Amino acid sequence: MAKESNRPGGSQPDPRRGQGSTVRLVAPVDRNQLAFLGLDQNVARDAQAVWTLIAPHLSSVLDAFSARLREYGGSALAPAGFLEALKRKQAEHLRLLFSALFDLDYANSARRIGIRHREIGIDPQWFISSYMALKIQFADVVAASSADIVEVRRLIGTLDKLIAVDMGLVMSAYSASVLD
Repeated sequence: MAKESNRPGGSQPDPRRGQGSTVRLVAPVDRNQLAFLGLDQNVARDAQAVWTLIAPHLSSVLDAFSARLREYGGSALAPAGFLEALKRKQAEHLRLLFSALFDLDYANSARRIGIRHREIGIDPQWFISSYMALKIQFADVVAASSADIVEVRRLIGTLDKLIAVDMGLVMSAYSASVLD
C-alpha cells in the first residue's frame, strides 16, 4: 500500500519557478498500472531479493555507468562533482524503487528525475537508453548469482516490471514539464 510522504503536503521546491515556489507532487503510483504489469503482493519479496543481489555491486555498476556517460559525451552537461552527486541520488532512488512500496516518497523521487532531466535538456531517447544500460548490468548481476534458473528468471522479470514502472513515471513527469 502507498503511504503518505514524510514531507508536508508532498511539496517540493520547483527550481523553474524561483525560491519559495513549489510544485505539488502528491499522487502515489497508479495501482492499476501496477496490477496491469502483474505487480502483486509477491513483488515486495522479489524486489527485495533483487536489491539484496545488486546492492553490493551498485557502486561499481554506477561507476561503470558514469564512465560510459563520459565516453559518450554525457558529462558535457555535468559540472565538476555532478556525476558523484548523481550516483548518490541514483542509489537513493533505486533503494526507494526496490522497496516496492510505490509510496509518495518514491513517486515524487521519480517525478523529480523527469522534471530535472527535462530542465537540463536530456533527450528522452538518451534517458531510456541509459536506463536500459543500467538495467542490463543489474540483470547480469542477478544472472551471475547462485540462484537457480527459475528464480533468476522470476527476479529478472520483477526487475523488468520495476524498471517499466519507474521509466513510465519519470517520462510522464518529463512530458508534463514540457507542457508547463
